[in-house]
Amino acid sequence: MKSLPDWAQKALADARAEAGKERTTAKANAATEARNALAQEIGRALGLVQDDKPADPAELTRTITTQTSRIAELEATARTQSVELAVHGAATRLGANAAALLDSRAFLTSVEGLDPGATDFTTKLDAAITTAVEQNQQLRGGQVPRRGGGDFAGGPGTTGRPTSLGQAVAAGLGG
Repeated sequence: MKSLPDWAQKALADARAEAGKERTTAKANAATEARNALAQEIGRALGLVQDDKPADPAELTRTITTQTSRIAELEATARTQSVELAVHGAATRLGANAAALLDSRAFLTSVEGLDPGATDFTTKLDAAITTAVEQNQQLRGGQVPRRGGGDFAGGPGTTGRPTSLGQAVAAGLGG
């Protein structure tokens, strides 16, 4: 290139710079097109994009974020219900009151991290129920409430019921 005149060297350098710029621009355009095609494909797969309408990556991101948070909420609800169902099953077997356990904040805190899908879930749940009942006897099942109040019978020496047909008729007629 040194053997060429200055104007030719300048023309070659300009051509090389322009070709480099074109390659960079082409790569950027190809990346953008690939990104848009991928967004379109994901949108179609999720049923969020119609074939005749281009995908909006921002809208897809919002939709996916919303769906992901909804899935997380549903998973948390399913986990809670699985734990409650397991508590009902285990409480009777362990001599505990399931309703009282599920109403106990201390017990719910102790089973908060348990995974119903884990292999040792039943063992950990049984241990938590046993510990809760040992610490609070009111969580024990099968307790009969203490008797409160007294008997209110008819009064001293009277039964309040007629003993003969005549008395029943007289009581019925107001006499």
